[in-house]
Amino acid sequence: MEQPMDNKVVAAGVQIEPEPGGWRITIPAAGEGTEQPACSVLLLEADAPGPGRRLLQALAQQPLKLAALQEAGATAIAGLLPKTPPWQPAEGPPRSGSSSCSCAEASCGHAAQAARAGAAAWRAATPEQRLTLLGWTRETLLAAVLAAWAEAEPLPDAAEALRAALGPQQEEARARAGGPSIAEWLAEMAEQGGLHAPGPQFHDVQIQLDAVEPPPPDADAEALAKLLPGVRGAAKGLGLVREGVMQRAEELARQLGHKPR
Repeated sequence: MEQPMDNKVVAAGVQIEPEPGGWRITIPAAGEGTEQPACSVLLLEADAPGPGRRLLQALAQQPLKLAALQEAGATAIAGLLPKTPPWQPAEGPPRSGSSSCSCAEASCGHAAQAARAGAAAWRAATPEQRLTLLGWTRETLLAAVLAAWAEAEPLPDAAEALRAALGPQQEEARARAGGPSIAEWLAEMAEQGGLHAPGPQFHDVQIQLDAVEPPPPDADAEALAKLLPGVRGAAKGLGLVREGVMQRAEELARQLGHKPR
């Protein structure tokens, strides 16, 4: 069973922990009663830039994917996560010195064993676990992409830029309404790091439907009759239609009120 432990991931019975420049894979003992203890092998990053950096660069170019990450988590960007372990080079054999074993024995063979076990664990890992092994959480990755955008397009005065984008008419309308302008509100949200936070979704909003009092009868029924000259009983007929509509609306309100929330 797969389970994350802080920044460690256990998948297919193998524990993988990201470290600077590589991943430490713990090889379990051969079996009960064996004299061979568990050992760990550090497999170094195969290609530069590393997969975590490449993921950041890819998301910076795909805003819709970033929004999907915010909404649904790592599953939404599974296609951008490496399918093969990042310690395996894209081409050719591993470079010399690309691993080190905790047993400190020369030619122990644990590196090859760890690479095979780690590859099986990587394939069995969930998108969330792979994201963890790349050194990210959803929150830190979102923040890193937003920071990269801000660094690429710095604004000397963010509030002034927002005011210019809104135009004078929006600013004047907001000033007449009172309270902070939309530019000031956006600038404050950006400063607090909450600009990317989504608003409430449809399922987060609770609506209470209450019956309304029927409107009073028209003071001048003849005014309705004049709209349909030559039609006898027009005012009375329109009143019946209005009454029927109100009854139907109340019935629908009762049905909605009985639905589970």
